[in-house]
Amino acid sequence: MRRKRIGSVVLGGALLLAGAALVAPAQAAETWLPPVTLSAGSDAVGQKLAVDASGTTTAVWTQTNGTHYLVTTSQRPAGGSWSAPVTLSQAGQHAYTPQVEVDARGGAVAAWYRSDGGRDRVQVTTRTPDGAWSPVETLSAAGQSANGVRVAIDDSGTAAVVWSRSDGATIRIQASTHAVGGTWTTPVTLSEVGGDAISPAIAVDAGGTFTAAWTRYDGSYSLAQASSRPAGGDWSIPATLSEAGHGAARPRVAAGQAGSAVVVWTRSDGSNLRVQASSRQAGGPWSIATTLSKPGSDVFAGPIVGLDTSGNASAVWTQLIGGDTRAVAATRAPGGGWAVPETISPVGSTKGLVDLAVGRDGTTVAVWTLAGPGVTTQVQAALRHPGAAWSAGSPVSAFDGETVEPDAVVDPWGNASVAWFHYLPDTGRYRVQVAGLDAAGPVVGGFAVPATATAGQPVNLSLSAYDVWSAVAGTTWSFGDGTTASGASVSHTWTAPGTYTVTATVTDAVGNTTSRSSTATVGAAPAAAPARPAVSGLKLRPGTIHLTGPKKDRRAKVTVTVTTASKLTLTFKKKGVKKPLRLTKNLRAGRNTFTLTAKIGKKKRLTVGTWKVTAVATNAAGSSTARKLTLKVVR
Repeated sequence: MRRKRIGSVVLGGALLLAGAALVAPAQAAETWLPPVTLSAGSDAVGQKLAVDASGTTTAVWTQTNGTHYLVTTSQRPAGGSWSAPVTLSQAGQHAYTPQVEVDARGGAVAAWYRSDGGRDRVQVTTRTPDGAWSPVETLSAAGQSANGVRVAIDDSGTAAVVWSRSDGATIRIQASTHAVGGTWTTPVTLSEVGGDAISPAIAVDAGGTFTAAWTRYDGSYSLAQASSRPAGGDWSIPATLSEAGHGAARPRVAAGQAGSAVVVWTRSDGSNLRVQASSRQAGGPWSIATTLSKPGSDVFAGPIVGLDTSGNASAVWTQLIGGDTRAVAATRAPGGGWAVPETISPVGSTKGLVDLAVGRDGTTVAVWTLAGPGVTTQVQAALRHPGAAWSAGSPVSAFDGETVEPDAVVDPWGNASVAWFHYLPDTGRYRVQVAGLDAAGPVVGGFAVPATATAGQPVNLSLSAYDVWSAVAGTTWSFGDGTTASGASVSHTWTAPGTYTVTATVTDAVGNTTSRSSTATVGAAPAAAPARPAVSGLKLRPGTIHLTGPKKDRRAKVTVTVTTASKLTLTFKKKGVKKPLRLTKNLRAGRNTFTLTAKIGKKKRLTVGTWKVTAVATNAAGSSTARKLTLKVVR
């Protein structure tokens, strides 16, 4: 089976992101958004999707140019829009069943089969992470037709393509690989001679081991088989997975952590077509086949299988239940057995194919089409989060024509995309459409919160965010001190020292949120550096002091205001007195008063005359501007 690739672990043929430093958005308001039409004008069918570790989704399909169907592609970066379609295959002949997978870097491989005028040949192109597609190459040899093409690609960009092709006597499974910077290898035949082998599937695990599966006719029945190729190695001798006695069909493969894989297929029990599975752990053999589906009714579409990064497996198929064809799913925990299957589609008959995709955290989406009035069908989906039950089936499209062959992927954050081709009876046209599931909050980057701050001093905090499928509606901040703010960039001042948890919550247009938190250690504000004192309000009342007479006449009150605690020096000068006299007083900040008499210190006295008095306040930072007044001394 092809992969739903989003990182370094393959699931259901899907590759998942493991160990990346990603923000995990909250899944609160899962919403399927209205479909977008990728193809325009002419008929288009055969859509396939892949999504990489950055959330960029790549779509391929075939679309007629009026004469032939050509393979076409479009890309949508996370949070962006679908690009204009680009044609990959050459004109002049039909090209069919395109497949696409992507690596963690954004590289891609796409393959299909195309007529050379007489036979169908497998063709391939690769895309570099910068978006450039390589010239198309033909992989299968001329002379016989090839089909059933499937692709896989690992995180390093090494790709593999498998297909079925006649050797002139029997149909064989072949493969070719391609390393970054290299060339496609000469095709290798994987299946044994002597019996037709068809329906190839392929997946790649986190260690770069490719696993291919197919069915091969042994002369009586078709049996499920598998072969693996370790990174840089050769393909192994095929292992037979299903039992003889009844035929197996429709194999699909998923690969997980290095060396692990699961293959599922259908096989008759003599009365009904059933789903079976076999697993392989790293370095171990394939397990004995286990029957997953319930007895008593046939399996119709599927099975499809997926693995998450922890080794949880999921499989989905459709089966006749109570007169309706319903979508059914089974799960298996790591090291455990398969659980009893659950019916996940609503009452009513499904129609056509099913698909399954698994996210890196185990988020799983299953999709199917539900038959509606007349010939109409509707794409529906069910979700299952790790440890939770399957959700009820939700409409993805409307009952407005036929919706066919839904194909799903899940991105690293748990959002999903589903593509299908849509037949409009009123126009008689087929078109490719895709819808996005906005299941997770915005992706947050550039989260800037200072590790330290100072009480009383503002700091700036910011983040950048985008949402994979909808707009970012807003950002709220909680600073851990009971205050909040809004906006992508804010400023905040903590008033007291301490350690504060800062949380930013970003909300998208449908209500999903993502929160990021960090701590800030706030220190006390440093003591303010002392300022030079300033003197004001210097007054002397009265302005005359008597040397004799009543006590009140021999005193004067000095009033002075200083801005800081300081030492005030009064300097007394009189004409004819060579050496000034000085008086010091320690003052507190604010208004001060003290008494002045003719006695200056213990031994010195003011004599009769007019004294010029200068007042200067001094502290550690310096001295004030001098203030002056006049004092008369009389007998």
